[in-house]
Amino acid sequence: MSVRTRPAILLATASVAVGLLLAPDAAVAAADTAVAQQCTGELAADEVCLSPDELTAAMETVQAASVAAGAEGWQTVEKWVDKPDSGWRVEGEASLQNDPINRRLILHYTDTRGYEEAFAIDATRGTWEPPTEDWQASVLKMMGRSSVKWVFTAGEVDFGSYLDASPAVTASYLVERLGTATEVTKTIHGDGSADYRVANGSDEETLHVSAASVITGRDYRVQETGVFFETSDVYSYGPQSITLPSATSTIDAKTLKTGRAYLSMADLVKKTAGTGATSAQKAAKGGKVTMKSVRSQARRAATSTNGSAGAAVVKIKDIKGGVRVYATNPWTKKSVAYTVTASGKKAVVKKVS
Repeated sequence: MSVRTRPAILLATASVAVGLLLAPDAAVAAADTAVAQQCTGELAADEVCLSPDELTAAMETVQAASVAAGAEGWQTVEKWVDKPDSGWRVEGEASLQNDPINRRLILHYTDTRGYEEAFAIDATRGTWEPPTEDWQASVLKMMGRSSVKWVFTAGEVDFGSYLDASPAVTASYLVERLGTATEVTKTIHGDGSADYRVANGSDEETLHVSAASVITGRDYRVQETGVFFETSDVYSYGPQSITLPSATSTIDAKTLKTGRAYLSMADLVKKTAGTGATSAQKAAKGGKVTMKSVRSQARRAATSTNGSAGAAVVKIKDIKGGVRVYATNPWTKKSVAYTVTASGKKAVVKKVS
């Protein structure tokens, strides 16, 4: 999915690691007041032209009011349409709930291409994400748990980086557009609400704010050669009820990783036996391979294999003349085993099951 076609709230939540979001108490970005502003089109009766300084001051008020409104929680629902000149059309919808009191957040995203994205967060417990990778589906099938919908990764989460600044961050985005703007307007409605619009000819962004200066919506549209994209957000405020994924629909990330290692169980056992045998022969330096060397080299190979696999899949058991290298899948109960024994100047590998 291109940056342009990803919805704003999905971009925001997915991009916090690279610092695209402002901190909760961040000031609105300063406008480039050196750029001359003018309203090139005919204004409606209830519309006024704003200077960069006027918009910046207004957005400081809007941001402060929206932060206060979202102190106990907020929700965003975003819809978007992408239709370039080539004729194909994609529509999508995303919803994001933020509960800063309990430090929980949940996002769902879908579009008409069949693409889906979701995650849930509890700051003190960890993160839930859907198993979207092919290997994850294979592991779950092997485990007999194909109905699992979430993968849980335990650990504290820096909740402050996940939009707990409330939708007020969009006020800063509007100010950032002033540098290329040709029109900056404010429309005042009869109920005291207002629309702030910044446009540069090919694209425009509008913030809808209540009479109390709280952001209630955002519209963005860009249309130029080969491009048509628009998105619309609706914001609501107040305590959020977020239900986290159930235990029956969830698998722990560590368990899933272990399962992935067992998908390659046969190869891991075979590789360990072969490496142990080769190492024992090299250690003999052309002389007689000893049982002691076979055992120590096989155990060393198993440690390396299990370390790379991320799970203790391969096990070693002493037998007459050497070792048994084996593994048993805890979910399928299938086993695979090889013996490695000393025989003169060689270490002999034999599959036994």
